[in-house]
Amino acid sequence: MNPDEGTPYGYTLEGPQFYVYNAPCQWGLVALRRLLNPNTGEHFVTASQAENDYLVGVGWLAEGSIGCIANASDCSAVPLYRLAYTFHLFTTSAAERDGLVSQGWNLEGVAGYVWATP
Repeated sequence: MNPDEGTPYGYTLEGPQFYVYNAPCQWGLVALRRLLNPNTGEHFVTASQAENDYLVGVGWLAEGSIGCIANASDCSAVPLYRLAYTFHLFTTSAAERDGLVSQGWNLEGVAGYVWATP
């Protein structure tokens, strides 16, 4: 959400990759939540209420919802793939997903469905 947040870590801004609805979530959409590990500064994003609750229970800080995503590909929504290696990465690109998996990333599945245009 903050275009300068990754700069100190050497990340390059690629521009918007997908769009979400503003909170509060309506029409059966679910919140995409962001959490912070206060010990490491690591951020984590999840659409799972259970995963959110677990992480808060072990000391992560809930930073709130960054928007709302769908549980199904209704209304032209596309899959948001979640992958893990030493950190998590989200992509809507099947080509990027497949390339990362071929390099040893673990595909954790579809986190939800998002939109390619506003």
